[in-house]
Amino acid sequence: MRHYEFKTNHLDFSRDKDIAMFFMTCSYNPKNRTFTPISDGSMGVMYSYDFKLGILKNEHAINPIGFQPFSRPDKQKAFSIVFNENLNFNDFSFVQKEDIKLTKELCEKYYDMFDGGVKLFPKDEISELAYEIQNSNYISKDAIEFYSQVSKTPKKSVVKSLQQNSISITDNKYSFNISNMDEFDKNLQNIINDLDNRISPRGIST
Repeated sequence: MRHYEFKTNHLDFSRDKDIAMFFMTCSYNPKNRTFTPISDGSMGVMYSYDFKLGILKNEHAINPIGFQPFSRPDKQKAFSIVFNENLNFNDFSFVQKEDIKLTKELCEKYYDMFDGGVKLFPKDEISELAYEIQNSNYISKDAIEFYSQVSKTPKKSVVKSLQQNSISITDNKYSFNISNMDEFDKNLQNIINDLDNRISPRGIST
């Protein structure tokens, strides 16, 4: 969800347990883009990741996401772990698993806490653009070039996969309009002005 609904090989985490609880206790309907409390008495699973051990083990890349001008990832206090499909999260010693019963009271508590997800999914500068891209059937040559370089995937393989999925390749690009960029610049300036409040040293024992 934190990837603007694009499928990726990144597994999402949040630094805020209440936010993680929201995603565990509420289901998402992509058709109307809304959340609903689960409230069926089934069991949910909460995973806690030990950063220190995870970094020392160096099993996969850890990517902080939240601190940026885009308001949605910032609200979700997000970070991600790059995962290959053959990895099993339950196999890692630095991951703790907790089973939680999804009662009506619990699910509605977190649904209400985040206003049905509105507080975590503000309409930011790229959310509508992402939705437009998801519902299109073309991609630009520059995007293919960029993805090929970043992912180290041969361009021919990328093109072949796109063609197999009926995606056209074009010179056209998706772009922000002026009002989008103005809002982006405003958010960026607000973050710069608030740096002292957003960054603080960790506790030090002597």
